[in-house]
Amino acid sequence: MTARLCAIFVTLLCGAAVAADVGLYLYPRAERGDRALAIADIANIEADAVTKAGVGSIVIDDALYADGYLDRSEIIGIIEEHAGGSIAVYGSGVRVVRAAADPETAGGRRHVVKSGSPVRFQVVCSGVRVEQMGTAMQDGAAGDVIPVRLKGSAVGRGVILDERTVELKL
Repeated sequence: MTARLCAIFVTLLCGAAVAADVGLYLYPRAERGDRALAIADIANIEADAVTKAGVGSIVIDDALYADGYLDRSEIIGIIEEHAGGSIAVYGSGVRVVRAAADPETAGGRRHVVKSGSPVRFQVVCSGVRVEQMGTAMQDGAAGDVIPVRLKGSAVGRGVILDERTVELKL
């Protein structure tokens, strides 16, 4: 009887050591460059150090994101093949885009505003400045004119001053 209890205890103890809990917080977007995409590129991993390193280095097959997206079920399937224990995935999916040859430049100019990033949209008229938060609708460098989506469906066009400010002078 004692031998059985010891065997059960050892089995449970060893099983718990092999099966570690993993939490993945998915990034909304991941860029794929020249190297293979790994789990660490698409999510923030919460686990013990050994499990985090092991899960983070799992390489994702290119065929899984050929459509430009990795959804939650695909990610869980990848992790389940390599890690035991419970897996919690926070987020519905990751958009995977190919990185440009030189992501910082386009036509020799540095992009300071990325499409989809929040910006302050300032309207200046006769010394009066009115600000409203908006979302950049395209990439641009300082001095470029870009469209900005404001509250509702309104769109304004302004000149990029810095990475967080677009200005329209009337």
